[in-house]
Amino acid sequence: MEEQNPLTEMEERALAVLDGCRGEANRIGMAELFYLLFGREAVHRINDTSELRVLIRGLRRRGRLIAFSTDKYRSGYYLPATAEEVAKFFRLYRRRTMTALVQEAAMRRVDLPRLLGQLELELAADERR
Repeated sequence: MEEQNPLTEMEERALAVLDGCRGEANRIGMAELFYLLFGREAVHRINDTSELRVLIRGLRRRGRLIAFSTDKYRSGYYLPATAEEVAKFFRLYRRRTMTALVQEAAMRRVDLPRLLGQLELELAADERR
């Protein structure tokens, strides 16, 4: 995947920090990563770290594989070091996505294949804009 725009300074910094976090065993917690990148403490784990989540999401949309661990005692971000870690991350990522889509289908009172068809049409329309 070829990047269309150069990385921002903050994206470069994030990737440099994450480069030292190769493998799930070397993951970095959200609060620590937030502090290293933004230079301030995250008082509220969810509200104060939205900038970090936006940054990570943007890098993923550029094709950067940034995994996360949801370990109860030590969650965090990392760059997968093995094929097994890549597969584990995608299983977790897919499970989260599918859970959200199943819930949306139920709330819309449509079956999942119909919802996926609707989403495909919406995405195609968005790409044409």
